[in-house]
Amino acid sequence: MLNNRPKTRKTLRLLYAVVITGYVCLFAYGAVNFPQAPYRPCGAQAYCDKLGQQHSKADFDAFSRWQHLFLWSSPFAFVACGVVLRLLRRK
Repeated sequence: MLNNRPKTRKTLRLLYAVVITGYVCLFAYGAVNFPQAPYRPCGAQAYCDKLGQQHSKADFDAFSRWQHLFLWSSPFAFVACGVVLRLLRRK
């Protein structure tokens, strides 16, 4: 129905591209800023990474926010990738 109109099809492709690009950027942000993740509590007001190095509460909070955003955005990115792959197979 909606895919029959060329303008709508272009808009949907752009939306999928934005979702996928945003997800890749979010992944790269986490990989660069939290290479030794996950962080976990390891004492009074101390948080440790995989290697046992201590981090501040602010680092732990930033990691937690990124992790939640990354996990909640995953289904949208996977659906967008599936749709884009299906559209590419049709051509």
